[in-house]
Amino acid sequence: RKEFDWGKWRPAFGAGAALVAAAVDNDAGGGVVDDEDVTSGYYAHGGLFYDFDSKAFIGLDARVMTGTELELGAIETNADYQQFTLVLGLRF
Repeated sequence: RKEFDWGKWRPAFGAGAALVAAAVDNDAGGGVVDDEDVTSGYYAHGGLFYDFDSKAFIGLDARVMTGTELELGAIETNADYQQFTLVLGLRF
């Protein structure tokens, strides 16, 4: 993660590779599913934060993972996600 100091504003970003391991173990409904898979993907993280003072800040944070593919039993899916957060923080 890289942060920049622009006075009271602090933009930040980061990126890299992701490794996801998933497993399912289900014997409900008369059938047994016991499978696992591992996949890789891409991860990115960024945000913009504003310092009210040396102890309090507010910001927007975004995280994205993409490019993953999983096969668990007969289900083909992925572990991709997007997350957007409003952050209120205090430093000690």
